[in-house]
Amino acid sequence: MRSVLGMLRGLTGSLKGSLMAGARLDRMENWSIAFIVLGALAFAAGMLLSAWQTQGLAALLSMFGTLASFLATAVLVFIWLMKEIKNRPEGTG
Repeated sequence: MRSVLGMLRGLTGSLKGSLMAGARLDRMENWSIAFIVLGALAFAAGMLLSAWQTQGLAALLSMFGTLASFLATAVLVFIWLMKEIKNRPEGTG
């Protein structure tokens, strides 16, 4: 049991380190991808709960998950656009 907890602590530490590493746009990109994954997990949990109950928490969790994933995807596209504009060579476009 202690080894599992130690492994989870190491995983969360490395995950936090990877989310906070790099330049500002890279950090924003990492956080956006993390929110896409969390939104997908929330959506999946809502769909799983809807097998037992079609109203209430299941519906809210599914709607929140899809909204979070959509917004994080839109932010990610905007971040990629900003990175492309920032890295564009001089004298083009």
